[in-house]
Amino acid sequence: MDLVYGNGFVNYSLTGFEMTLTRYSRKYFVNYYLPSGLIVVGSWVSFFIPPEVVPGRMGLLVTTFLVLVNIFNTVINNSPNTEGVTAMGIWMMTCVIFVFGALMAYAVLLLKKKLLMQQEVKSMSSPKTGHWHGDQLTYIDTAFSYAFPALFLLFNIVYWPVSLS
Repeated sequence: MDLVYGNGFVNYSLTGFEMTLTRYSRKYFVNYYLPSGLIVVGSWVSFFIPPEVVPGRMGLLVTTFLVLVNIFNTVINNSPNTEGVTAMGIWMMTCVIFVFGALMAYAVLLLKKKLLMQQEVKSMSSPKTGHWHGDQLTYIDTAFSYAFPALFLLFNIVYWPVSLS
């Protein structure tokens, strides 16, 4: 309400406060985003381990999967309760899915190898065919080694602009 006094001064009454919110995200990048992203990238090393080295490849993939699940549980326990899904929850779940996907890709590769060996035994094929099967398994492994980084890069291209806005 404006009140005009005899000397021409106008009195404005104004009450309120200003609140500035700041997001301190460095802690989350260092403690959660960076390690989980590096673990996903580290799981791709498994595509360069020969399929015949089952303990090495399975050990790497299962260990990275369990570490990511542990980080994901830490994120859930240290985050405030929310109704919906958080951006960090989406990131962690995607990282877990990528490592689990690498584990399932290796399972598919082992299954394909087993089926090819059974087919070879049934048909009593020549050693030349066996070499072709090895090439086929290498091709599948190579396809996975290109597909997983490409999909993770695509996810990052979509995730970061959306989550930072």
